[in-house]
Amino acid sequence: MVPNMKYIQDLVFKQGWSQTEFANELGMSRAEVNRLFNGRRKGGTKLAGNLIRVFPNEPIDKLFFLHQVLPVGK
Repeated sequence: MVPNMKYIQDLVFKQGWSQTEFANELGMSRAEVNRLFNGRRKGGTKLAGNLIRVFPNEPIDKLFFLHQVLPVGK
């Protein structure tokens, strides 16, 4: 899963959080969040879990770009 950073940035803006405040919510450093917002970091399982925890009411398919899995032979 790849985080949908545009959508996440919009959520952060709506919450009125700075990058530092968002980093604190995620349990990450401000530098890591800055790299995420600037596209220099893609995330991982820790980030995915933290995003779901911070935004529990947001649909997974909006927080992340989900790869469609097709049956074999299609």
